[in-house]
Amino acid sequence: MGSPVNRAVTDEVDVRLVSVADDVDTDDEWLFDESDDADTATVLFFKIENVGDEPIEWWCDEHDVLDTERFQYATDEAFGDGFDGGFGGSRTVDWLPAHWYAKLRIRPDARARCVTAAREFPSDASLDRLYYEYDGVEYELRVEREELDPPPV
Repeated sequence: MGSPVNRAVTDEVDVRLVSVADDVDTDDEWLFDESDDADTATVLFFKIENVGDEPIEWWCDEHDVLDTERFQYATDEAFGDGFDGGFGGSRTVDWLPAHWYAKLRIRPDARARCVTAAREFPSDASLDRLYYEYDGVEYELRVEREELDPPPV
């Protein structure tokens, strides 16, 4: 069975990948781990609804990204240690629109705008699938970039 395009629905979440920004400048040392040598990242923008009965945690670094050749890229620690309490809103970095979050606790029946980034995703590769697994919440979605909105950055 194939995964839905740009969307995943489980008992806990309804997740929509809404846009992707390529080659986002990562010179902001507060946001990204300064030990990483990559200069840019592929940033993925999601709209998430908690459709379950319990709060859920969104963590940007819990995704695995696959390209169309089935090579896997992790998002682990792409944002460094600077967002321990979450970021967005008043703590937004220059390129990230207000109210987009990399780490957030989402209450039941609430919606949120969330991001994740893959710093090592090659600029010549094409996104194919995303996998997420954290604290009992799991989903997979297939990426069709032609159906996405322009990125908000």
